Amino acid sequence: MTFKDVVRKNFLGNVRQYLAFFLCNTFTIVIFFIYATLVFNDQLVNGENQEVFSYVLPVTIVGITIFAICFLFYANTSFVKSRNKELGVYLSLGMTKKQLKYLVQMENWIINGASLLIGMLIGALFSRIFQLAVVSILELHKVTYHLDYRSFLVTTVLFVAVFCMIHFLLACRMKRMDITMYLKEEKKVEVEKFRKRDAILGIAGVVGMVASVFVLRVIAKSDSLKQNGGVVLGYMVFEFASIYLVIGRGIRGILHGSKKTAFYMRHMVSISEILKRYRQNTRILFVLSVLSTITILFLASPISLLRLSEEIAEMEHNSVEYVETASENRIAREDLQGILKQAELLEKKEIPFVYLAQKQGGKGIENAVPVLSVEQYNKEMGANLQVEEGACVNIVIAWQPGNNGMENGSKVALYGEDETYEYTISLAAHEKFFAGKCFPNDSVLLVREEEFQRIKRREQQRGAIYHLMQYKDWKDTEGVVNGLKRVCTNKRLPVLSILGTYRDIKRGYETFLFVSIVVAILFFVSGGPYYISDR
Repeated sequence: MTFKDVVRKNFLGNVRQYLAFFLCNTFTIVIFFIYATLVFNDQLVNGENQEVFSYVLPVTIVGITIFAICFLFYANTSFVKSRNKELGVYLSLGMTKKQLKYLVQMENWIINGASLLIGMLIGALFSRIFQLAVVSILELHKVTYHLDYRSFLVTTVLFVAVFCMIHFLLACRMKRMDITMYLKEEKKVEVEKFRKRDAILGIAGVVGMVASVFVLRVIAKSDSLKQNGGVVLGYMVFEFASIYLVIGRGIRGILHGSKKTAFYMRHMVSISEILKRYRQNTRILFVLSVLSTITILFLASPISLLRLSEEIAEMEHNSVEYVETASENRIAREDLQGILKQAELLEKKEIPFVYLAQKQGGKGIENAVPVLSVEQYNKEMGANLQVEEGACVNIVIAWQPGNNGMENGSKVALYGEDETYEYTISLAAHEKFFAGKCFPNDSVLLVREEEFQRIKRREQQRGAIYHLMQYKDWKDTEGVVNGLKRVCTNKRLPVLSILGTYRDIKRGYETFLFVSIVVAILFFVSGGPYYISDR
């Protein structure tokens, strides 16, 4: 029998493993290529919703790249590891290490090369359907299908580099192996014996899983804890450790404990076989449990958020709002009434304020902070803030931590057209505000009513008004919002609405769901190599 005959018979005898390994590689390449076509579609990335796609797609492609590298590394090593006994037999029959290395490398290169070519071909065929689905689901316009050469180039370069790295590490591993290691490696799990302390660890795992339910409830109710990445990561590690103890020790403890019962004597052969198989597949069961958990998490989270889109949007204070200044967003009273009556208006408020520059010489609203009367703020928010003469209160309306550089007791200088206004910050805190970000600043300064009126008289060119409207049903305000947007064209002073917020949130969560589904599929399919490695 020649070396070529060995290669041919070896392939025919392991066709099931070869096919599974080939499909794993091909699937990963197809997913990466399809997303690469999205990334290199300039109409999609630079068109409408540019902010969403310019962030989501690069993050997604990086995530898929990391997944692909880890997944292919494991798939390749699992494929070779599952054949350790077979390779050991070849060595015992006289095949040299050089021939064995050549055999394995040739098989892998053929499979990897075929996976790359067929994966890009299938990806090119399905990328059109995929892009049409994205455009339809996310309600995008003026986006046509485009297959860029960069998709082929990036996919080829990335996966050839990954395959070369895998083959190099595989060659180093095979160089250290000998006949004994090949023949005995797959039996290492079978000699593991159950010890009494394993029962204690199993009980600890059960206690940990029960405790994790209550810990999760505490984290969910605490804003500071659920926003702390370290706490969330620690919880996940604790939860997965508990699952591992239950699977690796607890269930085996139950099976071993059954040996002391009459039931075991009647079913000795069956229980012994179950115990043996379970011991061999403990790691696989744990990994599949983790992958299933992550899959459910990636699917459930965006679906839940998508269903809560309306409730989240309704957290806005006003159905519609915008800011009018001396030179921007000015609408004649008659025209404004005509726009606002397109839906059933319940209440309209006009709250005056003055925007002063935070830096000397500042002219535009980008460098301005709104200044309001503390009495007006108390009236609108039901608060009871007090401001002394020569002082002001810094209300921080951004969700980010920090007080925008204006801390308690610090001095602040604000600049008008010809006058400088200096105050001492008596209080700087995160508080609610009656308007959204229709004025581009994360802080609001509150001064005494007398001081506000003085500033308002002197800085007439910097005077502005918050227009706040409440409608009976915000879902009917599309005509109102569109009418205001036709007049209010300054992007720094946008028209805000619950309807617009709802659509932005919904579209963002739809994009999140779209990405999460693919990631969930990746984790689901990634269970394949773990199954293959044990067959």
